[in-house]
Amino acid sequence: MTGKRKDNKGRGLEKGECQRASGLYQYSYIDPYSKERKSFSSMSLDKLREKEKELWKKLDSGVDYNSANITVYELVDQYIAQLTGRRDTTIKNYRARLKMVEQEPVIHQKIMDVKVSSVKNLIGKMHEDGRAYKTITSVIAVLKAAYNMAIEDEIIVRNPFKIRMNKVLENDTEERTPLTAEEQRNWLTFLWNDETYSKYFDMFALLLFTGVRVSELCGLTVSDLDFENRRIFINKQLKKREGKYFIDLPKTKAGNRSIGMNDNAYYCFKHLLENRNAPMEEPVVGGYSGFLFFTQDGKPMVGENISSKMAWAEKKYNKQHPDNPITHVFPHRFRHTFCTEYLDKMSLKELQAVMGHGTPTQILNVYGHANKELAAEKMAKSQNIIDISTLRATAQKKMRG
Repeated sequence: MTGKRKDNKGRGLEKGECQRASGLYQYSYIDPYSKERKSFSSMSLDKLREKEKELWKKLDSGVDYNSANITVYELVDQYIAQLTGRRDTTIKNYRARLKMVEQEPVIHQKIMDVKVSSVKNLIGKMHEDGRAYKTITSVIAVLKAAYNMAIEDEIIVRNPFKIRMNKVLENDTEERTPLTAEEQRNWLTFLWNDETYSKYFDMFALLLFTGVRVSELCGLTVSDLDFENRRIFINKQLKKREGKYFIDLPKTKAGNRSIGMNDNAYYCFKHLLENRNAPMEEPVVGGYSGFLFFTQDGKPMVGENISSKMAWAEKKYNKQHPDNPITHVFPHRFRHTFCTEYLDKMSLKELQAVMGHGTPTQILNVYGHANKELAAEKMAKSQNIIDISTLRATAQKKMRG
């Protein structure tokens, strides 16, 4: 029953709830296991109540978190449930990783009983099942994070998932490489001249000329293009899940950005709008309309549509060029190529802003492919502090004198 106390918006507060002068909401309760009074808080009353529901769901199920009398699965489930401020897609990804291993015996052991050897066995089992190195790493990362939460709460003292993956499993991930200048020219020339795929030239080329994520490109609308000031405003992603379209925020906070429109991008956008095949009744997704790309049945294109068309175009290209094939043509490789090329054209902070990364770390670690020929050329032309040839000539002159 709603109490008489109310928050600063006039909403009734439930038993155990209160609002501090700072506006922070707090919920207090007696832990049925430790018999201690505990509390948690949130700046949002709705989010506070979500935490309350999750708490009592756990307590009603008999999960004794504070005595470590829970399984790995229950711990990870609770860890994911208490995450706040994370996007829905992130939470769903965490759930998906947990689901990958939910049938493994170690996941149903008590958290105190898990050994490092058990973790190594889990890694080996996932590898035998055909899981990629990066997939296995992402699963172990979620399990490790859940254990870290329990350590911070002083429930356990060790983390068996804190393990160096490369000591257990060889990293067989293929290195991402950008398209060479020749590959870019050959690919774009093929698209331009091909009877079937020329209509997708602008769409494919814009991934290369802007460096945006494919879901960001699909999310662009006519109003996001400023031709006068040569700016592209990126503030959303268009995605599709289980047959339903939805608008998602950019991948990171830094992803909400505006980037420049170079000459090639300017031409492609102009040509695209002149030939835009929008349906009579423009589709609306999340309150947005005016999308740039459409399927044959008038639906907005999403990343999977573009990836599929690229794959078919790659097959046709390679059939026509058996002696000089192109491989691994997919949207993110164009972003990868763009970033690599611009590493020597702008500062790291500038490139970070263009790419929409929160930090420059990813640029250095993932996209930082050095152009070996360019590096060699720059080194050959670099100016030394001391001109050795001059010193040698001077020394020889003194010897002769």
